[in-house]
Amino acid sequence: LQPEHADRIDQFGNGTGRNGSAERRGAVDRPPEPTQRRRRDPRRSEVLAERRRRPEVGPPLRCFLRHHHGELDGAAQPAVLEIETLGHLAPIVGSALNAAEEHQSAVTDAERDGLTSLLNRRRLDRDLPAVEGAPIAFAMIDVDHFKRFNDVHGHQGGDDALRTVATVLAETVRTTDVVYRYGGEEFSVLLRDTTTEQAEEVLERVRDAVETTEIYSSDGRSLGHVTISVGLVATSTEQESTSTLPDRADKALYDAKAEGRNRVVVGS
Repeated sequence: LQPEHADRIDQFGNGTGRNGSAERRGAVDRPPEPTQRRRRDPRRSEVLAERRRRPEVGPPLRCFLRHHHGELDGAAQPAVLEIETLGHLAPIVGSALNAAEEHQSAVTDAERDGLTSLLNRRRLDRDLPAVEGAPIAFAMIDVDHFKRFNDVHGHQGGDDALRTVATVLAETVRTTDVVYRYGGEEFSVLLRDTTTEQAEEVLERVRDAVETTEIYSSDGRSLGHVTISVGLVATSTEQESTSTLPDRADKALYDAKAEGRNRVVVGS
């Protein structure tokens, strides 16, 4: 303070001047009391410690917890015990899913032929009742003189022939038709939503495809050709049971063999 202004100090009393007016209005900027400076919430340390103790939560589990418990921060965060419980449940759920997949795989394997990968007779027994009341046709197919072929080329050659016939059947029928290995050298075809005339046309095409397809052994040797005989029947009314189709088709197949083989015979 300059000496020449010293006599002016007494002109200002308490509550006067710029800061004095601000003080009367309650707007003066006072430094915080020592006890108010950087006061920490005691709960903050507990929350931080709890987060450090909590196991890491991956994105899938985090989404699950957020869905059931809200946001994972603050008071809404689930307890460690809940996360640990989910951790114990995860292997149980995983084991149950694995068991279900293995069961479904076993069911699928039980309904598929191991040699040709076609569906088998067990699956046919399930599929026939499912199409009851629909216009369907059913064919029984037998490889002609298969025993003779087996005797000449051996069992491995016979297996090669069956695999070849199965492939030709599956590739020649319509996409709505289903081919089964009925047993031994016999196959069957379930033709959905068809008339007898349409089914006969499909089976004639199949017969011709088998006859003209050359069979090769696993090491690439040509084994020649085989032919097939086909017995075909169809449902005549919506009330007709599908359970009689295999026997009726088998009788038509017998007639095809009796008439000289390598042909399609439509039965009654």
